[in-house]
Amino acid sequence: EVGTFPNKIALDIIREDLGRDADEIFQFLSPDPIASASIGQVYKAIEKRTGRVVALKVQRPGAFSSAAVDMYILRKFASWFKSYKKLRSDLVGIADTFGTQLFGELDYVQE
Repeated sequence: EVGTFPNKIALDIIREDLGRDADEIFQFLSPDPIASASIGQVYKAIEKRTGRVVALKVQRPGAFSSAAVDMYILRKFASWFKSYKKLRSDLVGIADTFGTQLFGELDYVQE
């Protein structure tokens, strides 16, 4: 289980990404996140302009750079393991497919 990161950091990220303080745009229904995972956490809020209830996802600091390092290591290992075991499978291609999915999850605009 992955814990949350501090709300102050999350609010700083929101301000950096949206160019305004979060409380100017949203009314938070709870001061704490309603969920957290390895790549981020989620707040439940009301968008002030529209009145819509939204799930506000905030990416964990360093998630993107950590994933890039992890993918580099995974690709190197896949290449070595394929050679070591003399496999015909495209392990690097499989790792690349996984990486595409992972980076898609990290792209909150695309998601």
